[in-house]
Amino acid sequence: MHFGNVASNQNDHARATRLMQDALVMSRESGDKWLIALAIAHLGEVAHREGNFAQAVDYYQESLALFRETKDKAYTALFLRHLGDVGLHQGDYELAATCYTEGLILAREVAARRETEECIAGLAQLACAKGNYRQAARLFGMAEALRAVLGHRREPYEQTHHEESLVSARAAIGKAAFAAAWAEGRAMTLEQIIEYALAPVEAATLIPTRREKGLLTPREQEVGAMITRGLTNREIASSLVISERTADAHVQHILNKLGFHSRAQIASWAVECGLKTARSDRYP
Repeated sequence: MHFGNVASNQNDHARATRLMQDALVMSRESGDKWLIALAIAHLGEVAHREGNFAQAVDYYQESLALFRETKDKAYTALFLRHLGDVGLHQGDYELAATCYTEGLILAREVAARRETEECIAGLAQLACAKGNYRQAARLFGMAEALRAVLGHRREPYEQTHHEESLVSARAAIGKAAFAAAWAEGRAMTLEQIIEYALAPVEAATLIPTRREKGLLTPREQEVGAMITRGLTNREIASSLVISERTADAHVQHILNKLGFHSRAQIASWAVECGLKTARSDRYP
């Protein structure tokens, strides 16, 4: 399969297909279900790069069924990302969203960081394609934060699509707004990243504006600022010398007042409102 991947990266799709088909024959002869799944998935990659989307979908779906049978959640997540890419490139946004989301959930379950980054990058491109540019910028920042830790490189054809979406989002909202949203995403903790990425698009994009921070009391603004730093309710309670139950109540009040459903949304809003550094001298 290695030589098939090399041929595919060299855009020699005909040779790549032959090599992958040979690998599939040998995998079937061995009876190793995981190897069979991998060979089929690689055939899907070749078909995808050729622009044969229908065939790519068939290959990916067949391989995913086998990966699920082997209970390999990491590879299931990885090729859900690839199937999501096919959906994205052919304009099937529902398929893309389903695959990226399921892949991210599976990747979280097995702490698969690379697959987590892959799925978040896919969600960023999807948000861009749907015109949710600010959300896309945050997701791009999140993906970059994970990629920087992992140190892995994307395949050339993946990088091309990634950069095209980056350029589109930056052009749509302007360099300054893009940079601010990207920085917000990059500053989030892994838990906040996943929570934000899995939030409904509508909730993630409808973030109150800077003038609305007056909705919160000064103490609630303090709590919001602490949430941007990734503090748990217990840590917030300790910092403010209050009970954990009171800290829980403050967080719930913030969610209710702003119409949010997650701490990640609070964190993103707080950064946008300039609360990230509010009274920072009070915090350890």
